[in-house]
Amino acid sequence: MIKRGVKGIALTALFLAGVTPVFAATSGEYQRAGDGTEVVLRKTYPKKSRIEIEGTGGLVLNQSYTNTMLFGAGVNYFWSEEWGVGVEAMMASNTDKSERECLENFYNDPENVVSAECGDGSDLTGRANFGPAYVPVRQTNTLLGAHAIWNPVYGKQIILLRAVTHFDLYILAGGGLAMSTFWKQQTQLRGTSRSNRGTFNADTTVATGNPGAAVSENGLYGKEGRPDPESLTSIQGTFAVGQKYHFTKNLHARIELRDYLLLGTASGFDNFFALTGGLGFRF
Repeated sequence: MIKRGVKGIALTALFLAGVTPVFAATSGEYQRAGDGTEVVLRKTYPKKSRIEIEGTGGLVLNQSYTNTMLFGAGVNYFWSEEWGVGVEAMMASNTDKSERECLENFYNDPENVVSAECGDGSDLTGRANFGPAYVPVRQTNTLLGAHAIWNPVYGKQIILLRAVTHFDLYILAGGGLAMSTFWKQQTQLRGTSRSNRGTFNADTTVATGNPGAAVSENGLYGKEGRPDPESLTSIQGTFAVGQKYHFTKNLHARIELRDYLLLGTASGFDNFFALTGGLGFRF
């Protein structure tokens, strides 16, 4: 009996000797050398006290009547690994979408004799004529702004199990000025009191008072028939989320989704989204 008791005590002591380090490690009391947070925070590509110069390009995503490409440059400075500030200037290149061209060359077709909805007028017949529709259109020209940057996430990822890339996930917020060209809505033919569109007189012999413009009146439809443009400067606010990929200690690439809010416009405010990307140099 005594031998069995001594043997049991010995086994219990050996078991506790093996379990204790495991329990200590899981409870946070035990750490191997090098397991502290400093190992994680020691970044391969640090930003603190550094300046970034970036070139940017992108496009506006949610415009109905124009295509807008953005080009510009900016400078950022980081006083810590998480926080920084910056300034930027963006210029826009604009082209009309086919939807705008069609609206401005739209047909009035009271007898439904023309198969097309818009065109150059060569297929107009009967009483059909041009009935352009001029909707409010804003064309962005220049964006100037300053912003704050917060980098809550820094990490690395494996691509195709071959290459390791280092990245930042950031949030940006700021404001500035937006210069744009604005065409207001127009319901009468340019320089006249005649309506663009409307109901034709039931008496087909009556030509006066009917809406629209004849093919020969080429200054009353299309681009020539637009209202006079207004050059406007608006206060803009911006918010963005993006990801930055580091290639070396000096070079990086960036992709970003940004929201611009223009204040004090004819409708109170205008809002558009832009997808941009860029290359930068850090020193």
